[in-house]
This record gives sequence, structure tokens and C-alpha cells, in this order.
Amino acid sequence: MKSFSSYHPLAPFLRPVQHGVLALVKVSRAFGALFDGRDDPVATATLAFVCLLCAGGCFFYSEVVHGYVAWAVAWVQTLLLYGIGVALFGPQNYFFAESARKKRDDRRKLLASAAFDDKGFAAYKIQRSMKLSMQKKKEAAAALKRAEEEAASAAEADRVAAEEAAAEEERRKSIAKQERELKELKARWPGDTSHINPDDHGVALAIEELKTRLKGEPVVATKDQGKLAFGASPPSVLSLSEECDKFLYETKGKEKKIKLLKLTSVSSIDPRKPTVLKFATESKSYKFEFADEKDCAVFAAGLRALAPAEATRGSITGKQKKDFLRVKVPTKPLGFLAASTVERDPARPEAHRSAVGTTPLVPKDKAV
Repeated sequence: MKSFSSYHPLAPFLRPVQHGVLALVKVSRAFGALFDGRDDPVATATLAFVCLLCAGGCFFYSEVVHGYVAWAVAWVQTLLLYGIGVALFGPQNYFFAESARKKRDDRRKLLASAAFDDKGFAAYKIQRSMKLSMQKKKEAAAALKRAEEEAASAAEADRVAAEEAAAEEERRKSIAKQERELKELKARWPGDTSHINPDDHGVALAIEELKTRLKGEPVVATKDQGKLAFGASPPSVLSLSEECDKFLYETKGKEKKIKLLKLTSVSSIDPRKPTVLKFATESKSYKFEFADEKDCAVFAAGLRALAPAEATRGSITGKQKKDFLRVKVPTKPLGFLAASTVERDPARPEAHRSAVGTTPLVPKDKAV
């Protein structure tokens, strides 16, 4: 069919309606032409003949056949009702009831006389019934046992899962605690504090005490310039960087920095010289003399806390000291006094033992 375009805004909505009306008009025109007879007389005559046959058939049924159909339907209904009545209330029901009662009595007699049965049929049926009953009981018990085992296994699995979940939760809490302590440590000391153990409360107290002292009056100490220096050494103002990762000393307006991670040793306070602080890096040794013994002790404890662990254990690093050996001093009375007074750079005086080096350890057969 030919299609037309339109600029009307309602064309998309009205076009389906127009197509529907056109289809109805086509059908109505066809029926009108069929009944009118002007377009196709043969089709109209055929339709009239078919209508005539239908009318003749209806007349023949109503005048001749309908009476026989009504009589047959009435007899079928009567016979059907009589059959239902005989089936429900007829005399045969008496014989059926008597037959059922006789079979029931015979079955009771057979069960009563099971011991006198020649063929043992009744006993066989009783035994078979008992076997079936026992088998059902066993199957029920096995099913109950399986259910209990499955429930126990499920409970064990739940318990194991709960324990694993609790262990995982404990591990997560432990990790969170360590991270929290590390964050607190970072907040207190923003510098590189990976070598500091947050669980060591003595280290934390030493660092806090040093920071508290630095917030007060300036700490003044005299740096030892060596044996070749002339005259008295000028005083230096000691401090730490904001990140607590560098040791600062200012002399005559010139500030110098020492990274604490480069410290290789921090000596303990010598009882004979309680105001002298000694420490060393890989390339240089430093010696400061304080005016106050307390300031010297606070600085020594703080530097030992902020320095790497190897520096506080007295290990010797560097390429030129690879062959340095650890030598154990024999046990002797008051060995800890000898270790603290004789050694020039004692790392951490211990009773009955003196460490002169840390790495490497030589096997016994190669010891000298």
C-alpha cells in the first residue's frame, strides 16, 4: 500500500487509527457487496442457496427428528437413574458384605491357628512381618545415627570456623594495635623511627625526657676539638631536629647536623667522668662535656634510644672492621666492674663478660 508523509504533529498517533478504520471499512464493504448482489451475483446466489439449505434442515429436524431425540434422551436418563439406584441399594450389596465378613473371619482363624498350620503359611507371614518391622527399626536407627553424626560434624566444622574466625580477629586486632602504636610513635617522632621498638617503654621514656629537657633552657656543652687544638673550645648549644632524626650542635652561629641513623656507638656514662658524652659515626668520633651531670645522662639515654640497635649493642660496622672477632673474657670476681672501668668504649657493661666485637663469629676449630 502506498504510504504518505505528513507534517502534522499528531500524525504518528492518528495514522494507526486511520489504518484500523480502513480495515473495518474494507470488511464492511465486502459483506455489503455479498448481501447486495451488485458486485458479484454468483456469490450472492450461492449464499442464498446455502441459507435455504440450512432453513430446510432446521425445518426437517423440528418437525420429524426432534420427537425421537427427546424420547431417546428420556429413556437414557431413566435407565441411568435405575442403574445408579440398583448399584447403591440393590440386594447384591448383602452378598458382598457377607463375602467380606467371611474373608475377615477366615483370616482371623488363620492367624489364631498359626501353630497348627500344616504348611506354615501363617507363621511365615508373621515372621516376614516381624522381619520387616525390625528392618524398618534398624533403618530408622541408622538414619538417626547418620543425622547425629552429620550434626556433630557440622557442629565441629562450626567450632573450627569460629576458632579460626576468633584467631583471625585476634590477629587483626594485634596488627591494628601494632599499626596504632606505630602511628602514635610516628606522631611523637615524625622522623625515621623504624628501628625503634614501640613496646620498649624505657626507650620511649628516655626520648620523652630528652624532648622535655630540650623544651626548657638551652643545653650547653663543650665539644672536644682533639689534642692538637689550641685554647679553650667554644661552647655549643645542643638540640634535635623537629623529626628527631638528627643531632644538632651550634657553635659560634654555625649549626652542624649528625644523622642518628649513622651512629655506630653511643658510650655509657663513665662514673669517673659523669659529664662527658661520647658517641661515634662511621667516619668520626664526638665528645661533649656538659656543665650538668643530669643533662649529660638525659642526652646519653635519649641518643641511645634514638640510635640504631647496633649502636647501643656496640657492634662495629665498616669495611675495615669485617675481621673483628668477639672474645669472651674468663669469669672472675666483680667482672662487671672491670668491664665498666677498663674498656674505653663499653657498649653495655655486663657481668662476667666483655664484648670487643660482634661480627663475624668464627667456628671453634678456627678460633684464635
